[in-house]
Amino acid sequence: MRAVLLNTFVRLKKSRVTRDFFHHPSPPRRDPMALPRRIYLYWDSGLDSAPELVRCCVSSWRAQNPGWEVEVLDQQAADRHLPRADLPETLSTAHYSDLLRTRILQEHGGVWADATSLCTRPLDDWLPQIFCQCGLFLFSAPAEDRAISNWFIAAVPGHPLVGRWHEALVTHWGDAGARKTYFGSHHLFEALTRYDPECRRLWAETPALSANPPHLLQRCLTGKQEVTEANLNILRATPVHKLTYKKDIGVGELRRLLQRFATGATGPGGRA
Repeated sequence: MRAVLLNTFVRLKKSRVTRDFFHHPSPPRRDPMALPRRIYLYWDSGLDSAPELVRCCVSSWRAQNPGWEVEVLDQQAADRHLPRADLPETLSTAHYSDLLRTRILQEHGGVWADATSLCTRPLDDWLPQIFCQCGLFLFSAPAEDRAISNWFIAAVPGHPLVGRWHEALVTHWGDAGARKTYFGSHHLFEALTRYDPECRRLWAETPALSANPPHLLQRCLTGKQEVTEANLNILRATPVHKLTYKKDIGVGELRRLLQRFATGATGPGGRA
């Protein structure tokens, strides 16, 4: 798989459209105020038909960030940014979403959050301190085979690494002979930051925060982790959390566990 992605990277590097990128001077460090105060979420069929967990997650972004504009895109709204009809019919919704987020952030900047991510602290409480260093932020190393998570991305408009990432995705998904995998977007990002010197430098400047704490809430809700006091402390300190609608996570159970953040109670047997 990585050999296929590396071939995609090599074709991009040799292309006339992207050749100048590799010799372009590095942009100056960004002011945190350059981050547009807009949060993008996407649910193709619209929020009215979304699972209750998704609606709860979207509400959390609005409640925690009253000074931000929260834009929930259905497919009609998403098509204004990236017409799906222009893409291969075989492109899955997940892969379309990978393209959509990089297109939007490259053109407009702001924050992308998956519709199954939950916000429990205002962005203004933590993101500016991280973001001001380089104009880009993603959580790192959710698994041994992935360098990043892409369910939460903050970027200034025109960030060169986001632009290169989007170009690589367009090339890869448009190649009928390329092998398509669910985490292809993650592996392409890794190829860029490993084999391209400028992308590697830009990524090295980005603060590294592990993606593991943001997945702890999901593991507690699905019984894979105990709700110990130590884990409650991690959950309290974690500003955003990645959930999933594909597993049986009830909103009532989620709200009870969120209440334990405040009380510190572990509950009977120490499990969620």
